Formats: sequence, C-alpha cells, structure tokens
Amino acid sequence: MAVTAILEQLHLKRIWRKLTHSIGFIPVIMGLCGVLTAYLLGFLEDWGISRFLNENFESVLIRSAGTATSVMTYLAGGIISIMVFSFSMVMLLLNQASSNFSPRVLPGLISVKKHQYIIGNFLFSLLFITFVAVKIKPNDDTYELPGFSMLVGIVLTVNCLFSFIYFIDSISKAIQIDNILKNIRRLVIQSIKSDSAMRSDHGSFETGPDWKVYTSEEFGYYKGINQEAMLNLSKEHHFQIAFLAYQGKYISPGEALFSCSKALEKEVIASVRHNIYINLDPEDVMENYVYGFKQVAEVGVRAMSPGVNDPATAMTTIDYLSEFFCLILPLDTLKFLEKDDYVGVSLHVISFGELLSELMMEYRMYCKGDVIVSQKLVLMLQQISKHPDCTESHKAILKEELEKLLFDVEKSIENPKDLESIRGIIRLGIH
Repeated sequence: MAVTAILEQLHLKRIWRKLTHSIGFIPVIMGLCGVLTAYLLGFLEDWGISRFLNENFESVLIRSAGTATSVMTYLAGGIISIMVFSFSMVMLLLNQASSNFSPRVLPGLISVKKHQYIIGNFLFSLLFITFVAVKIKPNDDTYELPGFSMLVGIVLTVNCLFSFIYFIDSISKAIQIDNILKNIRRLVIQSIKSDSAMRSDHGSFETGPDWKVYTSEEFGYYKGINQEAMLNLSKEHHFQIAFLAYQGKYISPGEALFSCSKALEKEVIASVRHNIYINLDPEDVMENYVYGFKQVAEVGVRAMSPGVNDPATAMTTIDYLSEFFCLILPLDTLKFLEKDDYVGVSLHVISFGELLSELMMEYRMYCKGDVIVSQKLVLMLQQISKHPDCTESHKAILKEELEKLLFDVEKSIENPKDLESIRGIIRLGIH
C-alpha cells in the first residue's frame, strides 16, 4: 500500500534525526572514514607515491622501519591520551552544568556539532594511524615503507593538537551560563518562528458533539505528530482531526487524545496512531518551544538555590522569558495545518495563561524572598502588558499573576522599606 510505504519512510526520517542528534554519530562516521582513508592511501602506495616522494623529497619521509614503527606508536598513544583527557573534561563540565544549572541543558551541550567534529577528528586520526602502522613490516628491509601514509598521519596528529587547544577553549566557553542561555534563546526563537510559519492562513474548523473521540492506548509524553503524513491521511480519507492534548503533556491509556469529524475505519485509525509520537524521549526545543521556556525557568530557579546563590543569572532568565512571552502573544491555542488549501488538522497548544502561571509558580516559590528578583518579575509582567499584541484577556492574566506575586512577597519579605519599593512598582499597574 502506497500510503503505508510513505508513512514508513517518514518514520525513518525521524529515526535518522535521532541518530544525527546523538553525540556518537559524527565521531563514529569519521572513525570509519579514517579506516577507509588508510586503505585508499594504500592503493596510492601501490602506485608508487612513496617512491616518487623518496626520489624527489627525500627529507620528508621516514626510511627506517624501526623508526617508523616507533613514531606511529608514539602518535597513536598521544592521540589516545588527548581523547581520554577530552572525554574526562567533557564529563566533568557536564556534571558541573547539571549541578549548577539544570540537567535539562545537557542535551543542548552534548549535541554541539563542532565538538562532535573535533572528537570525530581524533577518532579519524587514531584509526588511520593504527591501520597504517599495521602495514609496516619492520623485519623486512626490502619492504617499501608507506612513507606518504605516515606523513599524512604526522600531519593529522599535528592537526589533533591544534584541535585539542580549540576544543578546550570552546568547551570552556560553552559551559558558561550566559552562552547556554543565549543558545537556548536562539533555539526558542527559531522554534516559535517555525511554529508560526506552519499555521494555516486560509481557515480553520470547529469540533462538534457529533465528532468521534479516540483515547490513548499507552503511557508517555505526547510529543506531537507526523504533520505531513497526518495531512495526507485527512485529505485522502476526507476527515478533519483535532488533537486534544498539548505537546509535552503526559498522557495515560483511556485519556482523550484526538477527535475526528467522522468515525474512522480500523486501518485508518492504525495509520493515525502510527503517526502520533508518544514516548519518553528527551525534550527537543526545536520540536516544541515550551521546552525552551522551561529550561530557562529551571536555570533561573536553580540559580536562586542556596548552593548556587546567583541572582544575576535569575534576572537574566527573567529577561529572556519576557521576550519569549511577547513572541507568543499573537499565537492562538489552536494551530491549524493545511495542505493544498485543505485544512485538515488542528493541534492544541498550551495557552499563554497556563504557561505563564506554571513558570511564575516556580519563581514565586523560590524567589519570593529576594527583593531584586521579585521586582524583576513585576517588571516582566508589566513589560509584557505593554507589547502591541497584548490583548485585554492577556492583561487580565497578567494582573492575576501580579496579585499572586504580591501575596507571596508580602508573606516572605519582612522589611517594610523593601515591601514598599515593590508595591511602588506594582502601583504603576498593567494597562
């Protein structure tokens, strides 16, 4: 069946995405390329490239088999030491990031492509040198040494040394909290723009009491759908489908998952469920910008813990959240998808009020005793209210959060002067 083939192909694309986001994917590929390169240069050796270099550039090649074996062993051992130190440093910094910031930021640090390429470069050079060294026959004086391959191995080792210096500098900067937050900010903005671009401009539809409701059959986090496949199904079988759970919600069997404008056949239901992602995989900001909101908030809350005690970082996270909330103000809680002017799918998105209340609850719990951070939270709510896309319903939500914040602050801060300074800012109100 053609549709089934297409669905399987699209699922392979999702598996491919998981593979490419793994920290070991690029190093493994580059390591295999190192083995392949060693054998390819072996063919050049058979064609006499080392003989040519020995005749014209005698000084650049090693002519003694014993020296060649020692040098290649030395190079391979040096690269192994570099790799061990690099991995140890990565693990140490990741542990530090998890302790001081949030475990949720670790996938973003691990998936940095340039670091994977550097580690892949180490593995490429190590395997290349190893397989070149295997070809050396130290007990046969008549054997022509793979001089060109050994020269390439020396160049690769020098490259590894410079890459290692760059790696230390880069990983040290990547672990800095300002750079972590900037990276999350960049991903969140990209995700919001991508979400806005996918929304239908041609119309919408409304569900009714006659719509057939289908429930979940498994536990897990609802991670979204295969949008292309779902649009194809809805158009091919002439139905409209509305997904009831918002992305990132944990659902259980028997919980309402989606509803359709008509009852579906068993094969179609199976195809629909096949393209719904319910799993326990790590969160990806590019799949759902809400994850980015939560990561930033958790960094801010962790910064206010007694062990870290970093109010400056907490205030930076509040600034970023203020920007994020302004960006999602014009987005509706229902996202309609279309293909060829046919609007067939609607997705439920967590509302502005729900998301704001959830994140403010975390900050109120851990930051209500800090005057400066509390003032920053008030200013954030007021800043959002001044945005051109902020409607009256948004302002009502902001006022409610302001009242909750004031209630908690008054319970936690005893100094009347500090309380008065916060009340003074609150009096400016939300208009």
